Amino acid sequence: MEIFFRNDDVNTLTQELIVLMEIFELHNIPITMAVEPANITKETVEWLKTKKLQNPEKICIIQHGYDHQDRIPGKGEFGGRSYEDQFIDIKKGKELMEKYFGDMFFPAFTCPRGYHNNATIKCMNHLGFKVFSSGHGIHLKHRILYYIGKKLQRTHLLGKHISYHTEKIPYTNLWEFSMSMSLIKHYFSKESCEFYTLSELKKLYQLSAKRTNVIGITLHHRYHKKKEDMDLVTSIIQYLKDQNCNFVTLEGLYRKYCNYA
Repeated sequence: MEIFFRNDDVNTLTQELIVLMEIFELHNIPITMAVEPANITKETVEWLKTKKLQNPEKICIIQHGYDHQDRIPGKGEFGGRSYEDQFIDIKKGKELMEKYFGDMFFPAFTCPRGYHNNATIKCMNHLGFKVFSSGHGIHLKHRILYYIGKKLQRTHLLGKHISYHTEKIPYTNLWEFSMSMSLIKHYFSKESCEFYTLSELKKLYQLSAKRTNVIGITLHHRYHKKKEDMDLVTSIIQYLKDQNCNFVTLEGLYRKYCNYA
């Protein structure tokens, strides 16, 4: 089983971000950092670059939208927008990522809050991104939707994303590696949430492992304000290590699957 962790909303250099990185360093586990190009501070850029230089194979730096601001209420930064409109923001974000990180930036893209449409996929493809990371449902309703969508070679069906997790998206050069798990059960606001218990996370892992051999786990460092919240990260890492999982980054997955293709 291969596991990748993606930590979203990287912008300012907070104590939560620093501690999260320390946990992954302590356990020698790779992590993918999803950066908000318009919001990341110079301090965070330099910190991330230093970490990347210290452990080049353990840290993957990718793009998380542009400025993380909803354009259409209830549809996030990219849902419901035209190709032309999205292209401008995604391109500006990519240019900033290249300016800040150079070759350290791996051209993978993930949408804030997950909302997107087929135009988003086209923008990523035309701008030369290699990987799209979204959500991959593991329940029966998701599997039925994905089956029909793939037969029709669609990226969306009935307004829902069709996951091509571990596959190339039709008519593009994009590979998709998406998230099956999150440590957060419910979001209450931008600052508060309810986490899954370790027992619940173990069950989610066991269910996910029946559906895919690559499991993406989403993190949001800013919600881990308490010691017990950070301890949950340590606990799930240790559980996964006990299951003899192999830990990778998005870039590592891309390299592996491109060689197989």
